Amino acid sequence: MSGLVTPCCRAELSAEAFLKAVEGYVPATSSFAGRCPACGEFWEFQVRSGQAVFGYIYAAGSPHFEGMVDVAARGLRAEGSGGTCGLMWGPFRWPAPGP
Repeated sequence: MSGLVTPCCRAELSAEAFLKAVEGYVPATSSFAGRCPACGEFWEFQVRSGQAVFGYIYAAGSPHFEGMVDVAARGLRAEGSGGTCGLMWGPFRWPAPGP
């Protein structure tokens, strides 16, 4: 399967379904946010060498991301830096290219 198993409800999501569930990017922590399409759980995650690392953002003087669960996501990668970062996974992109 080209995709991942969610840490919240163990749903198997395709790469396309996972990227469609992403709602935003948080430049301060280089993390992404979204909702599980299977159970509605809110996600915060970072992309690190073939993994989606799910966790949470906290502020201790400045925002930090704390990874809690590493989920295999072979081929998932983040592109860009600063305030403009997107995701690529095979032929799928987030944000999706405009018309």
